[in-house]
Amino acid sequence: SILPPLMARLNHADWRMRAAAAFALGETRSRDAYGPLARGIDEISNRIAHSVFFAALVKVDPVAAIEVLWTQMTTAPPTQARQAFDAMPLKIDPAYAERIRAIAKKAPDETTRWRAFELLERVGQPEDWRTFHAVLGDRSPKIAFLAARALADRDAASLKPTFTRDCTATPGPAACYAALSPRL
Repeated sequence: SILPPLMARLNHADWRMRAAAAFALGETRSRDAYGPLARGIDEISNRIAHSVFFAALVKVDPVAAIEVLWTQMTTAPPTQARQAFDAMPLKIDPAYAERIRAIAKKAPDETTRWRAFELLERVGQPEDWRTFHAVLGDRSPKIAFLAARALADRDAASLKPTFTRDCTATPGPAACYAALSPRL
């Protein structure tokens, strides 16, 4: 098996060799590589290659990787947090929906809130239309537009009267964008 030599290279002195090993382990998609890859993220000397380690984790176990990436996204320095967000799977396990909603509502900075709403959209729970509806008038145009896009992407013609009403009552154009969606 190729796994033992690749895992051994995760401890190599040269960060480029560690990054190459992480990439190769991700390509194997072997769940046996998950533990060594996750431990590699904690190694300070791998900071330069975090994006490679994050992507490899997602390839070997997209569900388990969410936990590690979420921690990095919400507690790491900005560059590392962005890399963790960028590596998040396109489909998020619904088990994380409540945690994501809480961050989306309470995060103090716009970037973290936007990332949380973006991830909530990836969860794709039908009941989240209310969460997105609530932020159509958000003080951040970036978040309001994301909410409008998320609502417009839903096949929910029954929501059109709500969005049409909001077009005149909600500050900003976001509700109008959602109301004009061809899917509504």
